[in-house]
Amino acid sequence: MPANFPNVPKRFSPSCGVLFREERAGSSTSLSVLQYFLGST
Repeated sequence: MPANFPNVPKRFSPSCGVLFREERAGSSTSLSVLQYFLGST
């Protein structure tokens, strides 16, 4: 993951941002979603 990974969710659309709200709470599920988006790009 990039070093600026906490800032990555802010770059996604608002709808995707909702998914990352759980990531901020430490949800491993949302971390997997984050990895999915990073892999897609």
